[in-house]
Amino acid sequence: MTDIIDSGLEVQSSFPPFPDYELDWPDVMENLENFLVPDRLEFNGTPTRTVLAGEIYQERIIYSIKRMKAYPNLLVREGHTPFIHKKLYTDTIPPPIQDALGICALYNEKNENNENLVFQTISRKVRHLIETNSQPGLSLVERLSSVQALILFQIIRLFDGDVRQRADAENDGSTLKDWTKQLQLRMESIDTTSGEVISPPSSLTIDSWKSWVFSESLRRTVIISHGLSGLYCFLKNGWDDSHYDFEHLSFCGQRALWEAPSMYYWKTALGEKLPLPIHFNRWDDDVADARPSDIEDLGMTMMVLMKGLDYCCQWAGSEHLERFGLSLV
Repeated sequence: MTDIIDSGLEVQSSFPPFPDYELDWPDVMENLENFLVPDRLEFNGTPTRTVLAGEIYQERIIYSIKRMKAYPNLLVREGHTPFIHKKLYTDTIPPPIQDALGICALYNEKNENNENLVFQTISRKVRHLIETNSQPGLSLVERLSSVQALILFQIIRLFDGDVRQRADAENDGSTLKDWTKQLQLRMESIDTTSGEVISPPSSLTIDSWKSWVFSESLRRTVIISHGLSGLYCFLKNGWDDSHYDFEHLSFCGQRALWEAPSMYYWKTALGEKLPLPIHFNRWDDDVADARPSDIEDLGMTMMVLMKGLDYCCQWAGSEHLERFGLSLV
């Protein structure tokens, strides 16, 4: 994360008013690659900490938002996302995930004839999620699933193009931040910061794998939540300061581990592959020995945000450009 923090800009002089009512937001979302983020930043006073701003981040932000917009459909088609492992809820699917899956499937069928019904249904489900999961005393699984569901709802509403849905999502942004902070505190209390598997593969059991799947999904959910907030802030304002939220976060970047369909393949990958625990505050050192075939979607999205598209295209090579969506940028 050092590269981003070091290149942060302290800008002085009034934030441009938003939403810009002359901006055709549906058209922006339909043609995202042509949208230019705001570049005139003004403060009423001195900023309390550095923010990231500038044209250098334009392509990085657009690429990452386009990847994130695909998550709801990915959950429906393949049963997973870069922050929800395919085997995370094998035994019991929590109600928030059931509702989110239904909404993602419904949203895929939205058209001009049924969009009012779809949006009303989304609004009701979000209200139900917030009303039933804001009380204290939730289990870790309940809090994790509620954050994951709200992330998916926020992705749909913030990036759909409907002004009303976007306004509702902005109002619920503070709830997602609060829930994510609660989740992060509980994550830190159970020491899931490194993503490393210390035991030798031969001694690992099915419970070891399930525990790793849960912990890794937890780490990734916190990362995606902070990332979503930062990307949207940059898209609408031309700046964000979410890089501070990543400083002490980490995840396992090894594709073979994250995508392992069973304990057997997970144990095999542990014995044959670099686990690649990646800490944002020492990114360059942790990915120094990684190959493009080792990295999955979350790792590449984070790499694009920190290093830029040209760097990542060169690093991935022509063989991997299509898999990462880099050949379309």
